[in-house]
Amino acid sequence: MSEPARFTCGVEYEQPGPVCVLTLGGMLEVDYVDQFEAVVEKELRAGTKRFVIDLGQLNYVGSLGLRVIVSLHRKVKGDGAVIAFNPTPAVQTVLDIVKLGQVLRILPTRADAIDAVRN
Repeated sequence: MSEPARFTCGVEYEQPGPVCVLTLGGMLEVDYVDQFEAVVEKELRAGTKRFVIDLGQLNYVGSLGLRVIVSLHRKVKGDGAVIAFNPTPAVQTVLDIVKLGQVLRILPTRADAIDAVRN
């Protein structure tokens, strides 16, 4: 039996929009940042401008993972939006320490985040 993935990044779309929903799970540590960044870059090349990031299954995020999220926010700012939602307590602690909430909107639910990214 294989070991479960230490990091996962699911991609789905909400219509109308479309809004790209990135569902992060596991541990977004240095070994997996390139994987996450590749998913983000693929979506940007496809013209996606509205992103919602589900943090409800993410157990850990390191500084390089946060860099990818902030970079995505900066790349779509003005033409789109990035909103995160439902951080786990461990991830919320990191977000509070680095004051990411001053740069990126972090909302409690998927529905709230999708509504906000569309407006």
